[in-house]
Amino acid sequence: MKPQLNHLVFKQGQSHPSHVSTERLVGKQKQACQDNFSIVMPVFNEARVIEKVITDFYSIVIKQMPGSRLIIMEDGSDDGTKDILKNLKRKIPFTLISTKYRKGYTRAFKDALKNAGADLIFFSDSDGQHNPYDVLHILGERRGFDIVSGYKSPRRDPFYRQFISKIYNTFFFLLFGLKMKDINSGFNLIRKTVVDQVLPEVQDMEYCVMSEFILKSFLSGYKIKEIPVDHFSRRHGSTNIFKPRRLPFIIAKTIKDLLHIKLKYRKHPER
Repeated sequence: MKPQLNHLVFKQGQSHPSHVSTERLVGKQKQACQDNFSIVMPVFNEARVIEKVITDFYSIVIKQMPGSRLIIMEDGSDDGTKDILKNLKRKIPFTLISTKYRKGYTRAFKDALKNAGADLIFFSDSDGQHNPYDVLHILGERRGFDIVSGYKSPRRDPFYRQFISKIYNTFFFLLFGLKMKDINSGFNLIRKTVVDQVLPEVQDMEYCVMSEFILKSFLSGYKIKEIPVDHFSRRHGSTNIFKPRRLPFIIAKTIKDLLHIKLKYRKHPER
């Protein structure tokens, strides 16, 4: 299959998803997603935000769509997150899969997708920086596409992260012809058929596992669309992956991994 990518950009005066009628968005998705839609979230040390995040995603999305599921993959948190989730589960129906020790984001990402058990899988980070209403909007854009990815607009990360992200995204375009605004977005709708084929191939990048998944989906010929979504500043804590002091090592390792993928797919273009 030939790699395909589509971008949806909102023009001046056009409604952003957060301003679209909730009733219209929910009504549009109820029948289409009944019994085949799951939201999956990996969680690690998010004690200060996780209750609100899960409550909002449940009330805005899951509760409005009979048959849908919310799956929380807790990854060995040690800040009280485990207890919060156990108590919250008594109030809100969601599936909780918890581990005693931390596996790391890459393993948690893979386990989350494997445990989704639905034809349509929505992967979301759990740090409270995304708007659950955007899940409904992304669902409405899925027709004809295998992955619909939300890029942060406007992005409210620190300047250094925005700068590195632009260079990072450009690197994917130069190496693979994949032009995206945020290839490592943690807010994506993915069809199970893509997960079944591509996830076993995700084994080359130690960091930025979502980037590898999106890249290999693209190289496998799946259709990808990007649309803008709300992004909120992180109010509590900091990223658990990209600590500033580790960035030089992570960048060097990621470049090495991407060059390895480039060489692998040059040798085996049919993959």
